[in-house]
Amino acid sequence: MLQKSVIGVSIIVFLACGALASGEKDMKRIRSEAEKEYRDGNYKNALGIFETLCLNPEADSKKAYNDISKAVQCLLRLNRTEETDGFIGRITEARGGQWRALYAAARQYMNLPHYGYIVSGEFQRGRHRGGGDYVNTLERDRARAIQIMAHALDQTANEQSTTDLGAFYLDFADMLVEFRGRTASWRLQYLTDLSDLPDYEEGYHSRTDRPSGAPVNPDGTPVYYNIPESFDKAESDGERWRWLLNTAISINSGYSHQAKKRFADFLFSQFGVQTMSQSGKNLFGRQKKTDEDESGPYALHTLSENETIARLATGVKRFVLPDEFNYILIYKEINSRRNLARIFENRRQYPKAAAYWEKAGDQRHVNQITGNRGVFEPVMKQPANGGATVDYRFRNGEQVEFEAYHIKIETLLEDVKDYIKSNPRNADWSRENPGNIGYRIVEQNETRYLGKKAAEWTLELSPKPDHFDKRITVATPLMKAGAYLLKARMKDGNISRIIIWIDDTVIAKKAVDSGVLYYVADAKTGIPVSGAKLEFFGYRREWKGK
Repeated sequence: MLQKSVIGVSIIVFLACGALASGEKDMKRIRSEAEKEYRDGNYKNALGIFETLCLNPEADSKKAYNDISKAVQCLLRLNRTEETDGFIGRITEARGGQWRALYAAARQYMNLPHYGYIVSGEFQRGRHRGGGDYVNTLERDRARAIQIMAHALDQTANEQSTTDLGAFYLDFADMLVEFRGRTASWRLQYLTDLSDLPDYEEGYHSRTDRPSGAPVNPDGTPVYYNIPESFDKAESDGERWRWLLNTAISINSGYSHQAKKRFADFLFSQFGVQTMSQSGKNLFGRQKKTDEDESGPYALHTLSENETIARLATGVKRFVLPDEFNYILIYKEINSRRNLARIFENRRQYPKAAAYWEKAGDQRHVNQITGNRGVFEPVMKQPANGGATVDYRFRNGEQVEFEAYHIKIETLLEDVKDYIKSNPRNADWSRENPGNIGYRIVEQNETRYLGKKAAEWTLELSPKPDHFDKRITVATPLMKAGAYLLKARMKDGNISRIIIWIDDTVIAKKAVDSGVLYYVADAKTGIPVSGAKLEFFGYRREWKGK
């Protein structure tokens, strides 16, 4: 059976060569056969046919991308990764005058595994058994792809298809910024050498650098990349990138939105206010700070649309963006409503954010900003007879109703004991832990442990303008020891729930030589409780087989 298969593919390859020699009149049938072999998983057979197509300069150049991509995929699926470099090299030699074939070859370098081994002084891509020095090829592969794309660029002078050419320019631009993300954008200041390739690098490549902020000029101003006269006159990869994006638009205006969005996305990643969070501080809370430095992180709501506060390599700075590099203006030009909504939300300019969410048809986000909403902040256990308090954060609403319910602790403990005694086959941790009652009541809506209503009251609120959050401390009438479910129902808004534990005693535990010492004290004063009686229950789990 194997012998017949080998003979079959040999005949197909022979026919393919004959068809190419006769002007490709049968190429549609041959390529169709290669596609069938590929779909059926016969990658060796498919490779033989695709390889013939890839290496013949007479083959249809418009099919080159598909042929070359499928051939490389066949090599990878056959675990012949070490052959890919030689194969792509033969393609660039055989079809060096066809920009589409060169484009396809360059793209393969960006998609291949970016690692290998140096064995006896020779590089072998991919996994390797039997020793060798591990190296990564990420920067080398990127440089090689750009080399090939630059050569392809020289072959596009007579191309008539502005659709294909515009896509080529856009993808070339993407290759230039590949592995030059937000944390490594400073590398775009350098000009990749097209005459020489970088060496293989020892060890692994993480593909990212430590966050350092957008690069700056010697005078401290941000680095912007201008559009050069031509690709060859660019002084940095950043300028090459700008030229490619701009040329894609001039060739085919249909690519204007894609090219401008790429540029705006890059500027946003460099100069958006979210870059300040790289310092590890939480700078995007909704609470308005009016007493902070107007140039600092809490001044976001004061920014005009031509300003930003961003983290640069020299630190956080407030500055004006030139119109050409103002990502807000570009997003407006291409009508990118969702991006604008997120930007103004980051800037804590919530009315503008809500307006753009409205235009984007995202009512859920609109309601999140403009709706009456409140939520309890996490609370610690509190001593009895002092009046428990809880922090409540809200926006927009002007009135909230509170209800408190007793939780049946005794019933809860008995149920926990009974569940453990039942020796369940698949134990549910939430039912074994009494402290998890809050999750079960609030998230799973369990009402079995809810007792009588302990209190209810209404509180008038004074919300902050412009949909900012406000935090208040709510004094409750809950005095007696126990556990309570507290509900807050915002007028014309949502319901928030929290469990409040009020203790009249506390137990401290300490290991001593003769065992364990338990100390029972008043929760508020720390004075020991005389004659306290403790009841213990416990269990352990043993794993037996499965």
